[in-house]
Amino acid sequence: MQPSQPPNVATTAQGSIASDSKATQSSGGNAAPETSKTTGKNSSEGGETGNGSTAGSEQDIPIASYTRDGQTKKLVTSPTELILPDSASGGASDVQFTNITWSKWGENGAEGSGDAYITGGGAPPETIQNVRIILDDAKTVEGARQFTHFLIMYPDGTVNEGRTDF
Repeated sequence: MQPSQPPNVATTAQGSIASDSKATQSSGGNAAPETSKTTGKNSSEGGETGNGSTAGSEQDIPIASYTRDGQTKKLVTSPTELILPDSASGGASDVQFTNITWSKWGENGAEGSGDAYITGGGAPPETIQNVRIILDDAKTVEGARQFTHFLIMYPDGTVNEGRTDF
């Protein structure tokens, strides 16, 4: 996965977001165990945010995440681990987001940060800390309302953007 190098401001479907956070990189290691909260509520019920508090009037809009086998997708809400699709291959990407803490999860989008465990590309695996994750553009896909757009902002200013509804 080769991220592009844009300026420090990215535009999403919901508006502009500045990228000025600093973080460190560490090498290799094992990814954290898979821990996700799957959705079981209908979209009109209130639910929990990524920090465990009740969202009340906000809807639990999930995101499609691959499981570690790289073949199976499931809908998850406020996951602590996330594997997004690779738009080039149509399968799971070689980046696994772990230790995610969500500062926002609601009907209009989700924002959080965590670590990116990157494998593939011929380089040794590496973990990049303090990666910002933004989800938005909720649409109905295969009968379920879910976020379909993601924006990943790395501490060095690199931004990856993609869709989950292809």
